[in-house]
Parts: sequence; structure tokens; C-alpha cells
Amino acid sequence: MIEISIQTEILHIEPSDSKIQSTVRLILELCSQMSQEPISLLWPLLTAGARCVGEENRNWVRQLIDVFRPFYCQDLEVAVSFLISH
Repeated sequence: MIEISIQTEILHIEPSDSKIQSTVRLILELCSQMSQEPISLLWPLLTAGARCVGEENRNWVRQLIDVFRPFYCQDLEVAVSFLISH
């Protein structure tokens, strides 16, 4: 997670870069695998979601947010607003 933050925010690598998108997909896959566990995956999901390219990946993020909704309350609503604005 920190890797894509450093690459995009400090090194100014575009989110559409294949390495960034590969990391995004890995994070989304791990979040999907853990979607039935009540653990805090909101920040990794936000980090990946903010750097998603393509409607398919953005839909995947939206689906995961819906799956995690029972585990979160106000934090999730702020996260959804953040992702919609990006």
C-alpha cells in the first residue's frame, strides 16, 4: 500500500502506469479474499481505489465497499465520498 502512495505522490508516477495498476489489482484481490472478515481493510481499499483506472476496477472497489459496509459506519461514508470525487 505504501509503495503506490510513494510512487504516485512523491515520484509522480501516473496511476495508469502498469506497475501501479498491478499493485492496485493485488490490493483489490486481497481485500476480496478477506471480505468476510471483520478487519480494517478500509485504508488499503481507499489507497487502491483512489488509483484505479478503468470502470471494471472502479466497480470492483464499489462492490467491496458494499461488502465492507456492515463493518464500518461513518468512516465508510466519508470513504465513498472521497472515491466518488476522484
